[in-house]
Amino acid sequence: MEFNLNSNLEKLPVLGNVNPKAHPNRETRLTNQEYSSLPKSFLAFLVGFIDGDGYIQITKTEKGYINIKLVISLHLDDISVLNYIHSVLKLGIVNSYYDKRNPCCKLVINKTDLQEILFPLLMYNNITFLTETRLNQFSKAIYVMSNNIKIYSDIPETITSEFKQPENAIEYTQLSFFRN
Repeated sequence: MEFNLNSNLEKLPVLGNVNPKAHPNRETRLTNQEYSSLPKSFLAFLVGFIDGDGYIQITKTEKGYINIKLVISLHLDDISVLNYIHSVLKLGIVNSYYDKRNPCCKLVINKTDLQEILFPLLMYNNITFLTETRLNQFSKAIYVMSNNIKIYSDIPETITSEFKQPENAIEYTQLSFFRN
């Protein structure tokens, strides 16, 4: 999917069809103009954070459908980081889990917010994940959403990614979001 990177977007392109039964909390979202003007440095920080402490979950529901969400999980002592990300994006929900052995907190962003805001925003800014695992999860989620795949068993075993990782140190330094 190609985006014109030389202008602010009036509307972010949606990946695939959004389920009409989805009820995202659109009242708390920023405008498309505000999303398209988020600093690229923040988005690069976010992607790096997801690379290290998050994942894109693509699972099968009990009825065989697909459930997609993005989860960032941290120790409860670091909840301020998740609250900061949430306050900037106005997406997802922050939950706390007070387990005695491993108290943690999670920022969970649902499929609809990924389809309508976050993934198109990353693609608009030409920002991608740098770890192979996260890049594969991202590619699979983009493929499922863009092709309107609803049944988990319809997902192909292998998906060719249109997003490529740098192959050497020089290519990493040439990524646009590393330039100051």
